[in-house]
Amino acid sequence: MRLQDFLSYKDKFQKVKKVKEKPSLKQVKQRTANIIVYGLLVLFVLVGLLGSLRALGLSNQVSSLQKQVVDFQKIVEEVPSDNQSLDVSKVRQYMFDFMKVYINYSNETASERMTALANYYSFNPTENPDSIKEEQNLTGQNVIAISRQDDFYVADVKVSYETIENGQKVSYLRVLSVPFKTENGLFSIISPPFFKQEDVLTGQAEPFLRKKTEDVERVDQSVEKSVREFLPIFFDKYALSNETDLTLLMKEPYLMGGQYTVQEINDSSVLVYSSENGQTAVQLSVVFADKAGSTHTEHFTLSLVKQDSGWFVDELYHYFK
Repeated sequence: MRLQDFLSYKDKFQKVKKVKEKPSLKQVKQRTANIIVYGLLVLFVLVGLLGSLRALGLSNQVSSLQKQVVDFQKIVEEVPSDNQSLDVSKVRQYMFDFMKVYINYSNETASERMTALANYYSFNPTENPDSIKEEQNLTGQNVIAISRQDDFYVADVKVSYETIENGQKVSYLRVLSVPFKTENGLFSIISPPFFKQEDVLTGQAEPFLRKKTEDVERVDQSVEKSVREFLPIFFDKYALSNETDLTLLMKEPYLMGGQYTVQEINDSSVLVYSSENGQTAVQLSVVFADKAGSTHTEHFTLSLVKQDSGWFVDELYHYFK
């Protein structure tokens, strides 16, 4: 009985195989399918149409841009560029040679001068020849300016020359303006040179003045005395320009050239004071003399550092700072 009960109990746990249900088929109506198909076709047509319109617009923009580029290139070709490179050294050499021909004159070389000018001019120099009565000799020249005028240049040349006036030799200083063109590195004068007044370059500005006593913080008398004793020693070495000696006295040796001596340190110009950064500073004027006896005065501002062996120049300025 127990065995039968066990078998009966076991049968309750037998594995049952599940059977999958068949999927149900959804039926789509023919009308719905047609709507979907035609809708997709219309969508594709619209996308293609929009793409064609966009491509046409881009094509028109490209054509317009190409036309603008062509027009701009024509303008660039017709209008000379201000950025065109000009070899200034060659201009100077050209004007140097030209002025020797143009200014120098004598009756004996008049015909040779005219022939030589024809090599520089793009026009016939015999049509409006210069009438020079006396001998002329060029003594100096310098190109002081080159300016752009439309499609050509004008070189301003400062010349000095000697001639005879009322039986006496006289010297003149003039500015000649020379119109010229350049192409492929070659130059040609396109119109006769003309005289012009030299530009006034002198102006007015505030000078560097020595500091006022009341505007600075004075140092102790012992410090001032020590600095004043140092100044002749330093400037003697400064005038002699021995770099080895100056290295012991200043941070950055400055060489004057060794052709001068100190004639005088203007004692009344010496101002010893404490600078804004706390260093001892001094302003003064020194008179130097060259070997011929000529003198000139220079102004100095020195920043000094105290060392065991004496004073050391940390900074030197050739003006009142």
